[in-house]
Amino acid sequence: MLVCLLRASRGIGLELVKQLLESPNNLVIAACRTPEKAVALNALKSSAKGSLHVIRLEVTDFDSVRAVPQAIAPILGEHGLDYLINNAGI
Repeated sequence: MLVCLLRASRGIGLELVKQLLESPNNLVIAACRTPEKAVALNALKSSAKGSLHVIRLEVTDFDSVRAVPQAIAPILGEHGLDYLINNAGI
């Protein structure tokens, strides 16, 4: 299952990522404001059963939003996205 989760670096978003990574069949694209500062999120990569890709997305920055399709296209390949979880503002 291919899932893109917005605002995934802490709180509900981070917990959802943890749960999704319990399955080796899941590929998670976690979007956060500052990927290099998302310490807890990046730490999941080493112990995850599934695959995790962390990308930058600042929803208040139009250029950042426009860059997302180009960032995730190589990850998705021909399969496409199964789920988009918009966690921003929850």
